[in-house]
Amino acid sequence: MLLSDFIGLSAEEKMVILMHDGTVVARRRHAGGQYFLFQLDHFYAEVVYGSDDDDPAEFRCFTGTASLAPYLEAISLDEILR
Repeated sequence: MLLSDFIGLSAEEKMVILMHDGTVVARRRHAGGQYFLFQLDHFYAEVVYGSDDDDPAEFRCFTGTASLAPYLEAISLDEILR
């Protein structure tokens, strides 16, 4: 899936794609929220949950590595290389 296609999906459709085709790379907590980082074929998707929400509050997508910085300590290379 291309990033441009993913961006056009509804939140529910994005979650279906992430759960079926994505790989969870890392998870972190920050400022009362939870952040999950997924890797798809050509991009990363960060799913942000608020402190009281069961539904995602925001999706952030990117292709470069600069936005991986908050996750670097939590990423297990062993998990990625399997």
